[in-house]
Parts: sequence; structure tokens; C-alpha cells
Amino acid sequence: MHLRRAFLLLLPLVPPLLAQDDELPPDEVADLVERYVERGEESMREGNYDEARLRFQKALRRDAADEKAHLGIAACHRALGAYDKAEAQLGKLLEASPSSRGAKLALGRLDLLQGRLSEARARAEEVLAAGVSEGLDLVGLQARMLQAECLARRGQRGDARTVLDFFVKYYDSRYDTWSEAKFNVDRVKHRPDLARPLSEEITVVAAALRLYVELSPLDNTYIETANELINLARELDDRNWEAWIEGVRIRRAEREGALAAARKARDLVVPKNPELADLYTEVALSLLTGFGSGEAREEAEKAVRVNPKQTDARAVLARTMLEDNQYGEALEHLDAGLAVDPMQRDLIALHGTLDLLRGDEEAFEKGMKRMLAVDPTYGEGFHLAGLVVAARQRRYDRGVDLVRRGLELDPANFQAHATLGIFLANLGRAEEAREALTQSQKLFPWSHPIRENFKTVLDYVLGTMTTHRTEHFVIRFDPGEHAVLSHFLPDLMEECWAEMTKRYGFTPKAPVLVEVFRKADDFSVRTLGLPGIPALGACFGGLITLDSPQALPPGEFLWASTARHEFAHVMSLQLSKGQVPRWFTEGLSVLEEKPLDTGWGMHAGFEKMLLDEYHTGALPEIGGFDAMFRTAKVAYAYHVGGIMLEFLQGRSG
Repeated sequence: MHLRRAFLLLLPLVPPLLAQDDELPPDEVADLVERYVERGEESMREGNYDEARLRFQKALRRDAADEKAHLGIAACHRALGAYDKAEAQLGKLLEASPSSRGAKLALGRLDLLQGRLSEARARAEEVLAAGVSEGLDLVGLQARMLQAECLARRGQRGDARTVLDFFVKYYDSRYDTWSEAKFNVDRVKHRPDLARPLSEEITVVAAALRLYVELSPLDNTYIETANELINLARELDDRNWEAWIEGVRIRRAEREGALAAARKARDLVVPKNPELADLYTEVALSLLTGFGSGEAREEAEKAVRVNPKQTDARAVLARTMLEDNQYGEALEHLDAGLAVDPMQRDLIALHGTLDLLRGDEEAFEKGMKRMLAVDPTYGEGFHLAGLVVAARQRRYDRGVDLVRRGLELDPANFQAHATLGIFLANLGRAEEAREALTQSQKLFPWSHPIRENFKTVLDYVLGTMTTHRTEHFVIRFDPGEHAVLSHFLPDLMEECWAEMTKRYGFTPKAPVLVEVFRKADDFSVRTLGLPGIPALGACFGGLITLDSPQALPPGEFLWASTARHEFAHVMSLQLSKGQVPRWFTEGLSVLEEKPLDTGWGMHAGFEKMLLDEYHTGALPEIGGFDAMFRTAKVAYAYHVGGIMLEFLQGRSG
């Protein structure tokens, strides 16, 4: 048969095929819509947001008022940072169903993400006013949590706690039901119609208890309850990603095991859904609490790739870049984040801190005033500024001043008290440091490994170590090493002083405190609060900490060159008042080892890496070089820093 004739004969059959869905009975259309929505939700759980939107749109073509489909499309847009599209979709839902509490709640959450706190709170209250009288009201629970978050962001902590008191009572009322679910979890989790809403309900309550603890640190018993609840939520529905994300937050508030828990959550969840910006962000925030800033930056970069409007991730990136002397890149993230949420307190504080690092005190004070206009109780902003200034400039004296300003606003900030203690210890003010650490422990008497480690090592420094004084140094030794080491180190340090002060034309503040540790872990804890750091010495401007020759097996390192390296840091940090890139101060100290290390620079592996990167164009630019010191290539960074300073010395003297 002729092809055209065959086509014309089949053409009348096409309209019925296209119209099949329209001719289905209403109950079958409803079933079809439900299937599309379920498949959309599954795609969304896998991070396939485009595919999910297509499936939700198919549902809407059959039922233009389907709430789940509208909310699903809005959730997909929100996950990718398309907040305007999410709001437009929710607007369509409200046109079709003006009383939709789900739409109003979702709009309130979008308001919160963009700093519209009054609007977000108003929407939450509107949702609560139209609450359901019977059965589980998950939307109402989420609205109440949103209300508390808005109040907390404005520093209205008492009002926020009053809202959260509801969840304490709610937990008591639901305890028997949840206990039964836990007992029968293996059976319940195979019933998605039961397990999913129960998991979501428990997640909201766990989050509320965690926020209650953050606003009231002394009520830390609730964090244990929150942790138990979030574990149950994940057992009931192991693909409830919000439960995994909230679990990271809870463990961070709990302190102990926070880093391991964050990494575990990431490693378990990302293979199933690699498009969770909030998960990457919470992991990054946890890593920052444990000196994992290099890894934190990587996680925050993943978050911004998924959702360019994730403001907490922007704050992480800005902070790490400020600490790494990348001011231009940091400013880009600050501006991008504040364009989304001009009320984001950390971004405002970090913007002011950038001004401070650049020497503009007036702009810093103006920025902090802007932060306090958002939340007059937010001493954490000054704490954050102190952390950045100390990390970037080793200006622990300035860090102490900033942290104390924050504590005046928020005396219950136990972590700021701990930071104050560490900064004072780095200034050699051990007695004051112990007092600050003790105050932190009073406010938060639960596990805090870094704080406890510092307290223990300071007890050893003040109670056990012996002191040797010279004209320009106070040197502390372990009693078992004093008799031997005091014949060598004091003379070496004074020789370094005489030679370098003459050559640099600068005299640092005396006396310089030097502490020499017989055990490598004691040195590590005194330096960073944790054992196992792969370093031999450290300098904090006016304090030097060193491994003793017995800390490592014979032949592992040159003790005298390490001491000279660290004193060179005293010179460069004090001479520049901290305004020196890390690559420069480390490179200078590496170069200063040369008189005591005849094998200086002889590292065939590093030389090959250097040549390979030079010829392939992989060498970092000067502005990004500091960041390499936070990566696994830190030893190579030291080597290249020394090469760079040797080059500068050869060219300029």
C-alpha cells in the first residue's frame, strides 16, 4: 500500500489515542495523578530534579489543582536555588487552592531563606491559625518550627524558646506512639504510608529540640533526646534526607563525634542523592569546628554548585578564603550571599571582618552595627571575626579583644569562652586561659575534646614543666630533659635573636616564650588541641611550641633548624603585625633553616612535582597559594614557599 495512503487511513485513529487520559473515569485519573506524583517524589529523592518536575507537570495536566505536584515542583526549584520560580509555582497553587497551608508554609520558608523574617513569621502564624483539629498536623509542626527560627534570627531567644516549649510537651504526648514504632521499626519501615509521615514528624521535633538547646546550652539533656529521635527517623525512612541533614546539625550541637558523624552522613547519602546542597553545607560547618577548613571549603563548593543561593555555604567559602588571604574571592561570595539574604548574620560579620583585615576600622564597626541591627544578641559575629583574624594574621591579642566583645553580648556562648582560653594560651597567658576554659566547662559541662585537651596540657605546662630564663626568652622544659636541653636551646635561641634582629633591623617584643614537649602528642595538643598533627614546631607570634629531640625517633628531624624556623616566624609575624601571606612567612622560615641544614632544598619528589606543575601550567597563582597549606600537599607547599623566597632573595637581596 502506498505510504501516504496508509498514513491517511491511520490518521483518524490518532485523536482517540491522545484523548485516552481525558476519557478515563475520575477515579482512574486520580490514580494516574497519584502515580505521577509518587514517581516525581522518587526522582526528587534521587536528586533528579528536572525529571521530577516533568513528572509533577504530567500530574498537573490531569489535575491542575493537585497540591503535592505544585509543592514538588516548588521544592525542586528551591533545591537548585531558583527561588523566584519556586515562588511563582506556589502562587499558581494558591490561585487554584487559596487555602493551601502547604503553599503558605513553603512561601514562608522561602522568605526565611531570603532574609524576609517578618514575612516568614507572618506566614507561619497564618498557617497555625488555620490548623487542623484532628490527626497529625505535619504542616502545623513545620510552621511552628519556622516561627521559632524567625524569632531566633532576630535575637528574640525567650520568645523562640516559648514557641519551642510546645515541642517538649508534644514529645511527651507522642512518646508512647514513637516507642511502639521503634519497637516495631522493621515492620513499620516497610509501610511507606506509615513510615514516611512518621519519620518527617519525628525529624521536625528533633530539629526543634536541637534549636532549643542552641538557645539554652544548659538544657543539653534535650540534645540526647534529639539524637535518639533523629536515629529513629532515619530507621523509619532511610531516604528522608532532611533527617540525615538534621542529624549532622544535632551531632554538631552535641560536639562529641561531630566530624565523624558528618563524614559518615555524607558518605552514606551522597551516592544515593549527590544533589543535596544543604547536606554539603552542614558537613562543611561541622568540619570547620575541627580544623578541617580545607575539606570544609570543598564541601561548600559542592553546595554552591547545586544551589548558588545557599548562603551558609557562601559564608563558609568567604571565611576560608579570608583566612587564606584570598580577599577578592571572599568578597565575591559575600556579595553573592548578601544579595540573596541581606539579613544573614555571618555574612554581615565576615564582610566587616574583611574591612578589618584591610585596616579599615571604621568600616568594620559600621558592619558590626549592621549585624547587631538584625540580632542585638549575636555575639557570635565577633567570635567569628576573632577566629578569622587569629587564623589569618596570628593576631591572638586582637582575637581576644574581639571574642570578649562577643561575650559581652552573649555571656552564655560556651564555645566563645573556649576560644578565648585557646587564644590566651597562644599568648602565653596560661592562668587566664585556664579560667576561660573552666568558664566554658561550667556553661557546657558535657564532652568537648579540644577544650578538655587544652586544660590538661596547660595543667602540665604550669604544674610540671620547669622554666629557664635568658635575656630575651622564657623557655619551658619537661623536668626530665631540662638538665640536657638547657645546655643547647637557650644559646641557640639567643644566637638567632642576635643574628636576625641585626639583619632584619627589627627587635620583637621580649621575652619570647618557648615550650618544648617531650611527647609529640603533648606538643600537638598544646598547639591545636588535638593529638597527631604532622608538625614539629609552631609559632603564635610571641609563643613557640616545639617537639623535643625525644618526641620522635632519632633521625626524624633536625631539632635546631626547627627552632630556628619558628623564631623566624616571630620576626616576620611581629614585623608585619600579621599582615603577611602564609606562603611568604613559611617560605622565609624555610629559607632561614638553611644555615643549620646543609641538605636544605634537596627533595627529589618535590622537585619533580614542581617541574611537572611548571610545565603543565598547574602551579597555583600567588593569590591562591595560601590555600595549598590546608591540603594534603602542605609539605610541598612549604618546599615551594622556600623556593619562592630563595628566588626573591636572589633577585632583591
